[in-house]
This record gives sequence, structure tokens and C-alpha cells, in this order.
Amino acid sequence: MDDKQELTVRLAGAGDFHDVVNIHPGLECGMDYLPTMFHELLHNPRASVYVAEVEGKVVGMSPIKCHNSLSLSLPNF
Repeated sequence: MDDKQELTVRLAGAGDFHDVVNIHPGLECGMDYLPTMFHELLHNPRASVYVAEVEGKVVGMSPIKCHNSLSLSLPNF
């Protein structure tokens, strides 16, 4: 039996907010920056937000911010 599942990575959109927040229940209790920063990151021209999906369900996310034209970095969590 093959139990491998395909992982899809794509750019996030505003409609992904609730799925992303629901990945970690503690986010809804104000324990993380994400609920307040998610939409800011989406509208930041120097950042991209990606979500990972398995069978259409969001299972992860990662924002990537460009500090200058030559380097990309992951945010400090």
C-alpha cells in the first residue's frame, strides 16, 4: 500500500487566513504575531507568503521577505 500524499505549495491569499490560523489553535488566543500580520505580509511588495496543502487542506505556511535585491530570508519566529 502506498501511503504517500502529494504536497502542494502555492502563494497564499486572503482567503487562506482562517486555514492558516487553524493550523495552531494557540494562534487564536493571541499567542503569535500571525493573526495581526498575515494581511500585512500579503500586501507587502517585498514579501511572499506560501501555504502548503495536502489533499486541499492547508497544513503549513511560510512568509519570505526580501531585504534587498540579492537576499531572501525567513522571518525570526
